[in-house]
Amino acid sequence: MGSLARRLEKEKLEKDLAARKKDYEAVGDKHRHETNPSERNSLQSQLERLINEIENLEERLKEIKISSEEELIEILRGYFEQEKLIFQKAYRLSLPDRLIDKELPSSLEALISNLQLPQQQESYSFQEKFIGNLFIEQNLTSKLKRKLKEWAEENIKDCHQLLIQLNQERAQRSLYYPALLVAISEREGGYIVEAWLIENLTKYKQYSSSDCEQITIDRQAAIPTNETLSNVPELLKQLIAESYARCQHDLKQIHIFLPAKLMNHAVDCWQNLQADADNHDYLTTIGEDYEVIIRCSERLRGQSPAVVRWRDKANILKFQLAQSAQQIFMLGDSNNPKILWKKLKQQEQAIAVKIPTVFPKQEEPGTLLWQAAVPLALWIRQQLPDIENQLVLDELLQDCCLKDVPNQVKNKRLDATDCDLPENHIGRHLCLLWDDPNLLPPEQLLTPNKL
Repeated sequence: MGSLARRLEKEKLEKDLAARKKDYEAVGDKHRHETNPSERNSLQSQLERLINEIENLEERLKEIKISSEEELIEILRGYFEQEKLIFQKAYRLSLPDRLIDKELPSSLEALISNLQLPQQQESYSFQEKFIGNLFIEQNLTSKLKRKLKEWAEENIKDCHQLLIQLNQERAQRSLYYPALLVAISEREGGYIVEAWLIENLTKYKQYSSSDCEQITIDRQAAIPTNETLSNVPELLKQLIAESYARCQHDLKQIHIFLPAKLMNHAVDCWQNLQADADNHDYLTTIGEDYEVIIRCSERLRGQSPAVVRWRDKANILKFQLAQSAQQIFMLGDSNNPKILWKKLKQQEQAIAVKIPTVFPKQEEPGTLLWQAAVPLALWIRQQLPDIENQLVLDELLQDCCLKDVPNQVKNKRLDATDCDLPENHIGRHLCLLWDDPNLLPPEQLLTPNKL
């Protein structure tokens, strides 16, 4: 069967399959509500016939898919060796970093096999992205480009939209976004501070230590502190200064890892490094100047069940960055932390939660979020007079896609500077936890788990 005939046959089969599934739902609904035994038997026979037809159509579609993939492999085979570096580059751009092995596939069969993964709620499969990324490579031979264009137009739905999406993703990767990671961890009854600089968030791969470097102060990689974190604000100023000296770019984000019981600490209100230390009219906080994101230091090391559960949940967010934040955040509406913890544990889809309640105990909601393996949360530290917390959180997430939430929070914190008393503005009391397992220091840069 030729490419055109195969495409027409595929379209017809897909149309027939959709019609049969619609018929199956309609007959199934009648069957559920029918009480007459004779009619129920007749409807049951129809359901069985429709199931057979659906299975037959799915099998024929599968055969067409196999045929089109065999054709694709045949197209690529003649160019793989001479264009291997371009193929590997397109492969790298088409898969999430967590799915890319340190050693890239050396054969076409291995490369194609690695791309045969579930779509993970995306519009395009990894294989389709790979074909698109190959096509937009400027140095790819024109003959192969022409063949890929023909194959893609016949086998990839909305091929033009795929190319637009991939070009946008490449433009995003070209941006330079440094980030400072500061970790406060509990060690044998005390606390230590560690720091790392990720030179570019858009290209960071955790397994590569060349993309991340540890920052020391007075040649110390781990600096002691106490439960009140009294020396950390000044340490942070030194770390910010060192970050600018090393990367020569403006910081985009500061990630502060805190023990779960300390996650309510107002770290975003710490004073930023000032160009003119004597000018007090324009003092700013780190939360106003950077996207300050809280992390859980218990998730920094180890492979405990709680860490594994968190990592599995957090990796789902990678595929939802362009979706509406309001739809992804569920409401944590209980005044009792244990009830909310249980609710979050019971719901597998509880990957993001907004918490309007201000709990009396300072260790909440950090402890319950850690115990429930929740990677993303937004809450308010202090109850202000005449403020409806849920309304504030809803407005913050409204008309905002998930990836823009850190910037939304930063802007709300900046709004506090318009007030005579910034501490009376909700922006001074917002907490954002976003624990991304793909944004951790390489294990070789972590100090041993002791003082």
